[in-house]
Amino acid sequence: MEQLESGFMATLSRYGLVLASGEDAVTFIHGQLGNDIAGLKTDEARLAGYCMPDGRLLAIMLVWKSEHGVWLMIPRDILPAFMKRLQIYILRAKVRLTDMSDEWAITGFAGAKATDALAQALMALPAPTGIYGKTESASGMLIRISDAFGGARFLWIAPSDVASSALPALSRVLPVAAHEDNWELGDIAAGIPEIYTATQSRFVPQMVNMDLVDGMSFTKGCYPGQEIIARLKYRGTLKRRMIPACADIPGESPASAIGITPGMDIFDASAPDAPCGMLVRAARRDSGHIDCLMVMPLEMRSAKSLRLGTPDGPKLHIGSLPYTIPDES
Repeated sequence: MEQLESGFMATLSRYGLVLASGEDAVTFIHGQLGNDIAGLKTDEARLAGYCMPDGRLLAIMLVWKSEHGVWLMIPRDILPAFMKRLQIYILRAKVRLTDMSDEWAITGFAGAKATDALAQALMALPAPTGIYGKTESASGMLIRISDAFGGARFLWIAPSDVASSALPALSRVLPVAAHEDNWELGDIAAGIPEIYTATQSRFVPQMVNMDLVDGMSFTKGCYPGQEIIARLKYRGTLKRRMIPACADIPGESPASAIGITPGMDIFDASAPDAPCGMLVRAARRDSGHIDCLMVMPLEMRSAKSLRLGTPDGPKLHIGSLPYTIPDES
């Protein structure tokens, strides 16, 4: 926990990058995602979801623009299928989709020392001050994302050779995280959802709080699933939301290494016949606990008998989010 607060850096190799280029790139991506990409400024980034026609999420990504085109940061395990699906809808649009994951590197910086470390090692790239602010130079692109554990967090996206040359100097200022769970913990603490292979087509955006983290727009116009998603907002029929919890699980291994993975069922031990929720994401916090985000019925936000995986699995303690879940009962 001390490192999470004081500062660390992490090589985020589980994320990939898609670049949409060409004169129709902005228009095309705007029409596919559930957030306003046409109105996205060059000095900011934005969360967005990609949905099926039934409104269920296939992917969540961070989106920004640069002189190269529109960038999409997305988990690598769903990137190939995502690109293949987008390719179907290009038709005559002047758009080219390119997987840049091996040519560019993504590095995360977090904690109280993150801003100073970046200023020392990347002096040509000033740190953006506002959440989802972005700066760009020959050193790459720097995006400030949601704060966590009392400190700022940044994503540095740079050509792989530039990143590899800078990392030794950076690591002398900030310790390198042993694994990506440290970064995942920050996203969990900030209440930021993610979609993985196991959870594709399981949630509409509001279920994972995309409307509460500025990850969607209700005024941007048509996109796949828009009608169903809008109906949930205006008719007030949403019954499930994403909430945080902590599981009592001893050990030192990362969550994924011990089988705590997205898509796991959540049970109420007092009514064990069927699962009542689903795990969205999880990460090891310390030797006794794993933090997670899970989608649950709204009426169970104060439940005391929740279990992870099975009706007699590890006990879950419900936590709090940095934003308010509206009362939609």
